[in-house]
Amino acid sequence: MSPRRQPVERTISADAAFGQSSTREETNPWLFSQLKTATGAARILQHHCEGTFLVRRSGTVVSGYAISVVVLGRIHHYRIIRRQVHLVDDPVYVLRLKESHYFRSLSQVIETCMTTDLLEKEGVLSGVQLVRPLLPYECSNSFYAEPL
Repeated sequence: MSPRRQPVERTISADAAFGQSSTREETNPWLFSQLKTATGAARILQHHCEGTFLVRRSGTVVSGYAISVVVLGRIHHYRIIRRQVHLVDDPVYVLRLKESHYFRSLSQVIETCMTTDLLEKEGVLSGVQLVRPLLPYECSNSFYAEPL
């Protein structure tokens, strides 16, 4: 009989969560890995079409991300928390809305938001799905670089 695994709480340091090659998320072409603020995201997305979005790291939550998307001409931001769960090797991604929605990967969050009217603002569905990712190579580095 094999020994029973004991629950272990895992914590993720900022380095482990966002290391150069430590996470699968870093390979997603739509991730603006150097962008960390809502202001920077809004500057990049201004004048883009409805549903255009980008994904960035959170500037306030360690191991968090944010989806920034154009909704009715304004930029809205949605928080995604990356959590390590007891006895599970892979992290869980939590899209924070009025109710939390759980996913197995950051890609699954994006795919779901591109096919489902899930995004809301102040508890009300926005009526917008993610339509088109804005990719980092479409912007000059100086345009989305943020001051240190």
